[in-house]
Amino acid sequence: MSHPWIIIDRLADVILENVKGCIVEIGSGSSTLILAKHAEAVGVKFYSCDSSYKICNWIEENVKYDKFVLFRGTSFKFMETFNDSPSIVFIDGNHNADVVREETNFFLTKMLVGG
Repeated sequence: MSHPWIIIDRLADVILENVKGCIVEIGSGSSTLILAKHAEAVGVKFYSCDSSYKICNWIEENVKYDKFVLFRGTSFKFMETFNDSPSIVFIDGNHNADVVREETNFFLTKMLVGG
């Protein structure tokens, strides 16, 4: 049986081979470990955002990549400070349609072609 994030694991390689932007993740967790592995393999910056104190502490203990940036707070606060060009954006934080729509619209304007 494959792990639940197999699609991210397989797609990240394909995308990062062709588009060398940063990785952004909204909502940290098990997926963070997979995305950190891919970011480190190609040497790109990796931003992860979460507002859960417990999850952020777990991420800090388990991700040891020097180009990893953990933002402790909401996606809206993170977006106020974000100024980079992503090749991958994984949105899995707040599942409210209005929040996801705003996050998607924001990151689509920053996404590199082919990302």
